[in-house]
Amino acid sequence: ALSDALTGLGNRHALKESFAKIRAQAERLGLPLTLIYWDMDGLKRLNDQFGHAAGDQALKILVTTLRSAFRQEDQIFRIGGDEFVSLHLGLELSEVSELVQRVRSQIHVEVSAGAVAITPQLDLETALGG
Repeated sequence: ALSDALTGLGNRHALKESFAKIRAQAERLGLPLTLIYWDMDGLKRLNDQFGHAAGDQALKILVTTLRSAFRQEDQIFRIGGDEFVSLHLGLELSEVSELVQRVRSQIHVEVSAGAVAITPQLDLETALGG
């Protein structure tokens, strides 16, 4: 399975498959590639207070917000309970802050985000910090 049942996004396995392809494409086209790691803060607290249906709804809202803030060619993956990764071909690292702020301004949950510029030598696990 390559997709997450709740959100319809690609899962960690799909990310692994897509990462090498898009990294090669970035190198071939001479474009920057940026990976953004998104983490929805407080999902456990939301689930504990209001139930898992409320947590699931918050995750779906976050995904809808990410999709609306991103370009059509940007790719989003759900890699854990409240953890997402997006890949952005042609997005400079200096442009990430504006994108993160745009996402945060459209949702009512806290979201942490961190970004890394992907180089031809950088593998996925290193990019994800582990």
